[in-house]
Amino acid sequence: MRGGSGVSGPALADPTTRWTDLGKRVASAVILAPLALTCLWVGGTPFQILIVLAAGGVAVEWVWLCGQRVSRVSGGIVVVGVLAASVCATQGYALAGLGAVGGVAVLVFGLAVSGSGTVESPPPLEGGGWGEGAVPETLQPPSQSPTNPSPQPPPSRGGGDIQRQSPLWLPLGLPYVGLCAIALIWLRADPAAGRANLLFLLLLVWASDIGAYLAGRLLGGPRLAPSISPGKTWSGAAGGLVAAVAAGLACAFVVQPPDSPLRVVCLAAGLGIIAQAGDLAESRIKRHFGVKDSGHLIPGHGGLLDRLDAVLAVAPVAAVLALFAGPGVALWQ
Repeated sequence: MRGGSGVSGPALADPTTRWTDLGKRVASAVILAPLALTCLWVGGTPFQILIVLAAGGVAVEWVWLCGQRVSRVSGGIVVVGVLAASVCATQGYALAGLGAVGGVAVLVFGLAVSGSGTVESPPPLEGGGWGEGAVPETLQPPSQSPTNPSPQPPPSRGGGDIQRQSPLWLPLGLPYVGLCAIALIWLRADPAAGRANLLFLLLLVWASDIGAYLAGRLLGGPRLAPSISPGKTWSGAAGGLVAAVAAGLACAFVVQPPDSPLRVVCLAAGLGIIAQAGDLAESRIKRHFGVKDSGHLIPGHGGLLDRLDAVLAVAPVAAVLALFAGPGVALWQ
Protein backbone atom coordinates (compact mmCIF):
# COMPACT_ATOMS: atom_id res chain seq x y z
CA MET A 1 0.00 0.00 0.00
CA ARG A 2 1.18 3.49 -0.71
CA GLY A 3 -1.80 5.21 0.86
CA GLY A 4 -1.71 8.90 1.68
CA SER A 5 1.21 9.40 -0.66
CA GLY A 6 -0.05 12.64 -2.06
CA VAL A 7 2.44 15.43 -2.57
CA SER A 8 1.87 18.43 -0.37
CA GLY A 9 3.04 22.01 -0.20
CA PRO A 10 4.96 23.73 -3.00
CA ALA A 11 5.30 20.55 -5.06
CA LEU A 12 1.63 20.81 -5.95
CA ALA A 13 2.35 24.01 -7.84
CA ASP A 14 3.91 22.02 -10.64
CA PRO A 15 1.35 19.56 -12.08
CA THR A 16 4.11 17.61 -13.81
CA THR A 17 5.42 16.43 -10.45
CA ARG A 18 2.11 14.99 -9.28
CA TRP A 19 1.71 12.04 -11.58
CA THR A 20 5.24 11.10 -12.63
CA ASP A 21 4.83 7.54 -11.32
CA LEU A 22 1.19 7.05 -12.33
CA GLY A 23 1.93 5.22 -15.57
CA LYS A 24 4.21 2.71 -13.88
CA ARG A 25 1.74 2.17 -11.05
CA VAL A 26 -1.12 1.50 -13.45
CA ALA A 27 0.98 -0.87 -15.56
CA SER A 28 2.06 -2.80 -12.46
CA ALA A 29 -1.52 -3.02 -11.22
CA VAL A 30 -2.78 -4.26 -14.59
CA ILE A 31 -0.32 -7.14 -14.41
CA LEU A 32 -0.40 -8.01 -10.71
CA ALA A 33 -4.06 -7.46 -9.78
CA PRO A 34 -5.50 -10.11 -12.17
CA LEU A 35 -2.88 -12.61 -11.00
CA ALA A 36 -3.68 -12.02 -7.34
CA LEU A 37 -7.44 -12.11 -7.88
CA THR A 38 -7.28 -15.26 -9.98
CA CYS A 39 -5.22 -17.12 -7.38
CA LEU A 40 -7.49 -15.85 -4.60
CA TRP A 41 -10.63 -16.95 -6.46
CA VAL A 42 -9.29 -20.40 -7.31
CA GLY A 43 -7.74 -20.94 -3.89
CA GLY A 44 -5.96 -24.18 -3.08
CA THR A 45 -2.49 -24.76 -4.46
CA PRO A 46 -2.28 -21.73 -6.79
CA PHE A 47 -3.09 -19.35 -3.96
CA GLN A 48 -0.76 -21.10 -1.53
CA ILE A 49 2.13 -21.00 -4.02
CA LEU A 50 1.54 -17.29 -4.59
CA ILE A 51 1.60 -16.54 -0.85
CA VAL A 52 4.67 -18.69 -0.17
CA LEU A 53 6.60 -17.04 -3.01
CA ALA A 54 5.52 -13.56 -1.95
CA ALA A 55 6.45 -14.26 1.68
CA GLY A 56 9.87 -15.51 0.62
CA GLY A 57 10.42 -12.43 -1.54
CA VAL A 58 9.46 -10.06 1.26
CA ALA A 59 11.73 -11.95 3.66
CA VAL A 60 14.63 -11.53 1.25
CA GLU A 61 13.93 -7.80 1.04
CA TRP A 62 13.81 -7.59 4.83
CA VAL A 63 17.22 -9.26 5.09
CA TRP A 64 18.65 -6.79 2.57
CA LEU A 65 16.97 -3.90 4.38
CA CYS A 66 18.81 -4.92 7.55
CA GLY A 67 22.10 -4.83 5.67
CA GLN A 68 22.46 -8.62 5.69
CA ARG A 69 23.04 -11.15 2.93
CA VAL A 70 20.75 -14.11 2.33
CA SER A 71 23.83 -16.28 1.86
CA ARG A 72 25.02 -15.58 5.38
CA VAL A 73 23.80 -17.60 8.36
CA SER A 74 21.33 -15.21 10.00
CA GLY A 75 19.92 -13.86 6.78
CA GLY A 76 19.42 -17.30 5.31
CA ILE A 77 17.73 -18.56 8.46
CA VAL A 78 15.22 -15.69 8.35
CA VAL A 79 14.17 -16.54 4.79
CA VAL A 80 14.06 -20.28 5.48
CA GLY A 81 12.06 -19.67 8.66
CA VAL A 82 9.43 -17.60 6.82
CA LEU A 83 9.17 -20.19 4.06
CA ALA A 84 8.90 -23.05 6.57
CA ALA A 85 6.13 -21.28 8.50
CA SER A 86 4.24 -20.58 5.28
CA VAL A 87 4.52 -24.17 4.10
CA CYS A 88 3.28 -25.41 7.48
CA ALA A 89 0.19 -23.25 7.03
CA THR A 90 -0.42 -24.67 3.54
CA GLN A 91 -0.54 -28.15 5.06
CA GLY A 92 -3.12 -27.13 7.64
CA TYR A 93 -0.67 -26.70 10.50
CA ALA A 94 -1.07 -23.00 11.23
CA LEU A 95 -0.10 -23.46 14.89
CA ALA A 96 3.10 -25.21 13.85
CA GLY A 97 3.79 -22.29 11.53
CA LEU A 98 3.37 -19.87 14.43
CA GLY A 99 5.75 -22.00 16.46
CA ALA A 100 8.28 -21.90 13.63
CA VAL A 101 8.04 -18.11 13.49
CA GLY A 102 8.68 -17.77 17.21
CA GLY A 103 11.38 -20.41 17.43
CA VAL A 104 13.38 -19.19 14.46
CA ALA A 105 13.08 -15.58 15.62
CA VAL A 106 14.61 -16.56 18.96
CA LEU A 107 17.38 -18.43 17.14
CA VAL A 108 18.22 -15.46 14.90
CA PHE A 109 18.15 -13.13 17.91
CA GLY A 110 20.59 -15.40 19.70
CA LEU A 111 22.91 -15.44 16.69
CA ALA A 112 22.74 -11.66 16.45
CA VAL A 113 23.54 -11.18 20.13
CA SER A 114 26.41 -13.66 20.03
CA GLY A 115 27.76 -12.26 16.78
CA SER A 116 27.68 -15.66 15.07
CA GLY A 117 25.83 -14.29 12.06
CA THR A 118 28.19 -11.38 11.46
CA VAL A 119 26.64 -8.73 9.27
CA GLU A 120 28.59 -7.56 6.29
CA SER A 121 27.71 -4.32 4.54
CA PRO A 122 26.56 -5.35 1.05
CA PRO A 123 27.56 -3.52 -2.12
CA PRO A 124 25.29 -0.83 -3.57
CA LEU A 125 22.32 -1.88 -5.65
CA GLU A 126 23.04 -1.70 -9.35
CA GLY A 127 20.25 -1.60 -11.86
CA GLY A 128 17.53 -2.38 -9.32
CA GLY A 129 18.09 -6.10 -9.74
CA TRP A 130 17.47 -8.96 -7.36
CA GLY A 131 21.04 -10.19 -7.44
CA GLU A 132 22.81 -11.53 -4.37
CA GLY A 133 23.83 -8.77 -2.04
CA ALA A 134 21.57 -6.15 -3.58
CA VAL A 135 20.23 -3.57 -1.16
CA PRO A 136 17.56 -0.91 -1.53
CA GLU A 137 18.31 2.54 -2.86
CA THR A 138 19.44 4.93 -0.15
CA LEU A 139 17.61 8.15 0.54
CA GLN A 140 18.97 11.23 -1.18
CA PRO A 141 19.93 14.14 1.06
CA PRO A 142 16.99 16.49 1.52
CA SER A 143 19.13 19.32 0.16
CA GLN A 144 18.59 17.86 -3.31
CA SER A 145 14.85 18.46 -3.05
CA PRO A 146 13.65 21.80 -4.48
CA THR A 147 10.84 21.84 -1.91
CA ASN A 148 13.13 21.60 1.12
CA PRO A 149 14.90 24.94 1.72
CA SER A 150 16.37 23.79 5.05
CA PRO A 151 18.46 20.71 4.34
CA GLN A 152 19.17 18.29 7.14
CA PRO A 153 21.71 15.48 7.16
CA PRO A 154 20.27 12.34 5.57
CA PRO A 155 19.60 9.37 7.82
CA SER A 156 22.36 6.83 8.10
CA ARG A 157 22.19 3.61 6.13
CA GLY A 158 21.45 1.83 9.39
CA GLY A 159 21.94 -1.69 8.10
CA GLY A 160 25.72 -1.60 7.94
CA ASP A 161 26.10 -3.60 11.12
CA ILE A 162 22.92 -4.84 12.74
CA GLN A 163 24.75 -5.81 15.92
CA ARG A 164 25.85 -2.20 16.50
CA GLN A 165 22.22 -1.05 16.22
CA SER A 166 19.99 -3.63 17.78
CA PRO A 167 19.90 -7.42 17.56
CA LEU A 168 16.11 -7.19 17.27
CA TRP A 169 15.77 -5.88 13.73
CA LEU A 170 16.66 -8.99 11.74
CA PRO A 171 14.57 -11.48 13.79
CA LEU A 172 11.62 -9.06 13.76
CA GLY A 173 11.26 -9.92 10.08
CA LEU A 174 9.94 -13.35 11.02
CA PRO A 175 6.74 -12.24 12.80
CA TYR A 176 6.41 -9.23 10.50
CA VAL A 177 6.27 -11.40 7.38
CA GLY A 178 5.46 -14.86 8.71
CA LEU A 179 2.30 -13.93 10.62
CA CYS A 180 0.82 -12.32 7.51
CA ALA A 181 1.57 -15.35 5.33
CA ILE A 182 0.06 -17.75 7.86
CA ALA A 183 -3.00 -15.52 8.29
CA LEU A 184 -3.67 -15.27 4.55
CA ILE A 185 -3.32 -19.01 3.98
CA TRP A 186 -5.46 -19.83 7.03
CA LEU A 187 -8.18 -17.37 6.04
CA ARG A 188 -8.44 -18.72 2.49
CA ALA A 189 -8.60 -22.31 3.75
CA ASP A 190 -12.11 -21.72 5.10
CA PRO A 191 -14.24 -23.40 2.41
CA ALA A 192 -17.35 -21.35 3.20
CA ALA A 193 -16.09 -17.85 3.93
CA GLY A 194 -12.42 -17.84 2.93
CA ARG A 195 -12.87 -16.45 -0.55
CA ALA A 196 -15.33 -13.76 0.58
CA ASN A 197 -13.21 -12.65 3.51
CA LEU A 198 -10.02 -12.35 1.52
CA LEU A 199 -11.79 -10.61 -1.35
CA PHE A 200 -13.18 -8.10 1.16
CA LEU A 201 -9.73 -7.64 2.66
CA LEU A 202 -7.88 -7.24 -0.63
CA LEU A 203 -10.38 -4.86 -2.24
CA LEU A 204 -10.43 -2.75 0.91
CA VAL A 205 -6.64 -2.41 0.94
CA TRP A 206 -6.48 -1.63 -2.77
CA ALA A 207 -9.22 0.97 -2.47
CA SER A 208 -7.45 2.58 0.47
CA ASP A 209 -4.26 2.75 -1.56
CA ILE A 210 -5.94 4.25 -4.63
CA GLY A 211 -8.10 6.67 -2.67
CA ALA A 212 -5.14 7.93 -0.65
CA TYR A 213 -3.01 8.34 -3.76
CA LEU A 214 -5.64 10.29 -5.71
CA ALA A 215 -6.83 12.45 -2.82
CA GLY A 216 -3.30 13.25 -1.73
CA ARG A 217 -2.15 14.18 -5.21
CA LEU A 218 -5.25 16.20 -6.04
CA LEU A 219 -5.80 17.99 -2.74
CA GLY A 220 -2.44 18.08 -1.03
CA GLY A 221 -2.52 20.01 2.23
CA PRO A 222 -0.91 19.44 5.62
CA ARG A 223 1.40 16.51 5.95
CA LEU A 224 0.28 13.51 7.97
CA ALA A 225 3.60 12.48 9.47
CA PRO A 226 6.42 14.60 8.03
CA SER A 227 9.09 13.02 10.20
CA ILE A 228 8.14 9.55 8.97
CA SER A 229 6.92 10.00 5.40
CA PRO A 230 6.89 13.60 4.16
CA GLY A 231 4.82 12.78 1.07
CA LYS A 232 1.75 11.59 2.97
CA THR A 233 -1.00 14.10 3.70
CA TRP A 234 -4.11 14.27 5.85
CA SER A 235 -6.21 14.60 2.70
CA GLY A 236 -4.67 11.40 1.39
CA ALA A 237 -5.38 9.58 4.65
CA ALA A 238 -9.00 10.78 4.59
CA GLY A 239 -9.41 9.82 0.94
CA GLY A 240 -8.00 6.37 1.61
CA LEU A 241 -10.33 5.84 4.55
CA VAL A 242 -13.42 6.89 2.57
CA ALA A 243 -12.40 4.63 -0.31
CA ALA A 244 -11.81 1.69 2.04
CA VAL A 245 -15.27 2.06 3.58
CA ALA A 246 -16.90 2.38 0.15
CA ALA A 247 -15.10 -0.71 -1.15
CA GLY A 248 -15.98 -2.69 1.97
CA LEU A 249 -19.66 -1.82 1.67
CA ALA A 250 -19.75 -2.61 -2.04
CA CYS A 251 -18.02 -5.97 -1.58
CA ALA A 252 -20.23 -6.95 1.36
CA PHE A 253 -23.49 -6.14 -0.42
CA VAL A 254 -22.42 -7.96 -3.60
CA VAL A 255 -20.95 -11.05 -1.95
CA GLN A 256 -23.23 -11.48 1.07
CA PRO A 257 -25.61 -8.65 2.06
CA PRO A 258 -24.88 -7.67 5.66
CA ASP A 259 -27.32 -7.76 8.53
CA SER A 260 -25.99 -4.39 9.69
CA PRO A 261 -24.43 -1.90 7.22
CA LEU A 262 -23.10 0.03 10.20
CA ARG A 263 -21.06 -3.02 11.20
CA VAL A 264 -19.53 -3.09 7.73
CA VAL A 265 -18.68 0.61 7.93
CA CYS A 266 -17.01 0.17 11.33
CA LEU A 267 -15.11 -2.92 10.20
CA ALA A 268 -13.91 -1.35 6.96
CA ALA A 269 -12.94 1.88 8.70
CA GLY A 270 -11.00 -0.01 11.37
CA LEU A 271 -9.16 -2.15 8.86
CA GLY A 272 -8.54 0.92 6.69
CA ILE A 273 -6.90 2.70 9.61
CA ILE A 274 -4.77 -0.37 10.35
CA ALA A 275 -3.78 -0.52 6.67
CA GLN A 276 -2.57 3.07 6.75
CA ALA A 277 -0.79 2.43 10.04
CA GLY A 278 0.99 -0.48 8.37
CA ASP A 279 2.06 1.82 5.56
CA LEU A 280 3.42 4.38 8.02
CA ALA A 281 5.19 1.66 10.02
CA GLU A 282 6.99 0.46 6.91
CA SER A 283 7.91 4.06 6.04
CA ARG A 284 9.33 4.47 9.53
CA ILE A 285 11.37 1.31 9.15
CA LYS A 286 12.78 2.47 5.82
CA ARG A 287 13.62 5.88 7.29
CA HIS A 288 15.45 4.13 10.14
CA PHE A 289 17.58 2.26 7.63
CA GLY A 290 17.96 5.29 5.36
CA VAL A 291 16.40 3.79 2.23
CA LYS A 292 13.77 5.11 -0.16
CA ASP A 293 12.31 1.76 -1.26
CA SER A 294 12.68 -1.81 -0.08
CA GLY A 295 13.59 -2.84 -3.62
CA HIS A 296 12.86 -2.15 -7.28
CA LEU A 297 10.96 -5.25 -8.34
CA ILE A 298 7.62 -3.49 -8.97
CA PRO A 299 7.81 -0.35 -11.14
CA GLY A 300 6.10 2.62 -9.51
CA HIS A 301 5.87 0.88 -6.14
CA GLY A 302 9.38 -0.26 -5.22
CA GLY A 303 9.73 -3.71 -3.75
CA LEU A 304 7.31 -6.35 -2.52
CA LEU A 305 7.50 -4.96 0.99
CA ASP A 306 6.49 -1.53 -0.31
CA ARG A 307 3.51 -3.05 -2.09
CA LEU A 308 2.38 -5.34 0.73
CA ASP A 309 3.01 -3.19 3.80
CA ALA A 310 -0.72 -2.66 4.44
CA VAL A 311 -1.54 -6.33 3.97
CA LEU A 312 1.19 -7.26 6.44
CA ALA A 313 -0.65 -5.24 9.08
CA VAL A 314 -4.25 -6.07 8.16
CA ALA A 315 -4.08 -9.82 7.53
CA PRO A 316 -3.22 -10.93 11.11
CA VAL A 317 -5.97 -8.68 12.51
CA ALA A 318 -8.49 -10.11 10.04
CA ALA A 319 -7.43 -13.64 11.00
CA VAL A 320 -8.07 -12.90 14.69
CA LEU A 321 -11.51 -11.48 13.85
CA ALA A 322 -12.30 -14.55 11.75
CA LEU A 323 -11.16 -16.82 14.58
CA PHE A 324 -13.61 -15.18 16.99
CA ALA A 325 -16.41 -15.14 14.38
CA GLY A 326 -16.03 -18.86 13.77
CA PRO A 327 -15.65 -20.94 10.60
CA GLY A 328 -17.89 -20.15 7.66
CA VAL A 329 -18.82 -16.67 8.90
CA ALA A 330 -18.05 -13.56 6.85
CA LEU A 331 -16.08 -10.92 8.73
CA TRP A 332 -18.84 -8.34 8.35
CA GLN A 333 -21.66 -10.56 9.67
